[in-house]
Amino acid sequence: MPTTAEIAQMLALLIFYGIAIAYGEQATYFANYAGPVILSLIVGAAIYHMVITNRHTLWAPLLWYRIAVVGYFGVGSLVTLLLNEETRAMIASFFDFFPRDVLKFNIAVALFHTSVLAFTFGIIGPLRSRGNNADILSFISRSNMSGEAIGFIFLAIGTAANYLLIYPTAVEIFKVELPNIVIQIGQLAYIGYFLVGYWALKNDRRRWFWFIFALTVIDSIAGIVQLSKYASLFPALMLPVAYLYNKISFKRIMLIVSIFVPYYFVVADIVTEGRRLVERTEENRAVLSDTIRVLSARATGADQSQADAPEYQIGWARLSYVNAGAFAISQYDQGLPGDSLRDVFVVWIPRIFYPDKPIITDIGRDFTFRANGNYNSSTSPSIPAEGYWTFGWLGVVMFAAVVATVLTFWSIYSVAAVMREAWHLLLVVALGMRLGGRIDGMLVIDVIGPISAAVVLHLICHFANRLLPARTEA
Repeated sequence: MPTTAEIAQMLALLIFYGIAIAYGEQATYFANYAGPVILSLIVGAAIYHMVITNRHTLWAPLLWYRIAVVGYFGVGSLVTLLLNEETRAMIASFFDFFPRDVLKFNIAVALFHTSVLAFTFGIIGPLRSRGNNADILSFISRSNMSGEAIGFIFLAIGTAANYLLIYPTAVEIFKVELPNIVIQIGQLAYIGYFLVGYWALKNDRRRWFWFIFALTVIDSIAGIVQLSKYASLFPALMLPVAYLYNKISFKRIMLIVSIFVPYYFVVADIVTEGRRLVERTEENRAVLSDTIRVLSARATGADQSQADAPEYQIGWARLSYVNAGAFAISQYDQGLPGDSLRDVFVVWIPRIFYPDKPIITDIGRDFTFRANGNYNSSTSPSIPAEGYWTFGWLGVVMFAAVVATVLTFWSIYSVAAVMREAWHLLLVVALGMRLGGRIDGMLVIDVIGPISAAVVLHLICHFANRLLPARTEA
């Protein structure tokens, strides 16, 4: 639950922004530099407090939401002012924003985060006042198999899907389009990485730990080949989570941050450049040759296809949503509000029952088309700016209320599942982790949409667990 100090600090930041926007250009410049730093410090302290106080919150969507706030709206907003001229021009080519636009975007972010904290406080407070909450989540039961047994099962199934189907397709051994269900099955391996890795660390099984480490390295490289940040970063994250979950300490947190953050920028550079190449192919999809070209260009220090290409700071630029967010805000201010909620009532209907169901993600393509006339690319303004784009300042608070409600209850679910050793539900928990970090997305697609998948997944895992005989302690 957010502390009153955290909420008070955010309110103070809002007051600081209010004073700055009332004054002249110099105050605006100062606020655009100082504000994101203050936001990062406030939220960063809350992240540290969460994981040190309760290691189970490593799985909570509210933790990953806070991490995303620091990354996208703290560091991301600040680096926009510090990038080289070529990269700033590239960002401004989407929407040419000015210092006052940046300040208004930062105010929307601060209002959104403050509202999320307030709504979260309002939800968790009454639940805590009830005293004994054992019956609140009685549908979360302990796994009937040990964590390592479930881990090895998930590892075997997911690894088989990855190595026999997904990776051969990625390197063009099989030239077929795999159904999405196969991709999802492959991600079972990621849960296996955590469970087996945690078991190995807890019981000093070093060979198994290094075996899982080798698999995560292969998986992460395969994600780069597929030009997918998620497929590259998420498997690489599971072992560090197991490392922290086994024993939380400040040194361990700093070690993981010092390794994982630079790796993020490397992946972002390669994936973004690779997608630029993909856009020039007829199939418009990632192939091995594209990845090889990107890696070769990085190894030689130049892209041979564009010898005079500007030196873009892609990794840093990918963190910034100032340009897209400022454009969304300006659209509403010009009397052109967004319609990103248009599919909210059909997002949960399976396409098998609604063959003519709209493509929900097309809203990102529509947004990009409004900005620069390109319908072949998808862009998000981030959820805080999307709220303003839809209903103005009221929309920022309304969207925050929805996000806070989903993240809070999902976080309670996740922490309860891990505390009760309901390891069979880690698929639902992992989906919540991903949702928590999607503050850079859109409300219907990235927050409301996954709820139906989570419910179905919970029911499948719950009843599968009930079919197994109850676990007995050794």
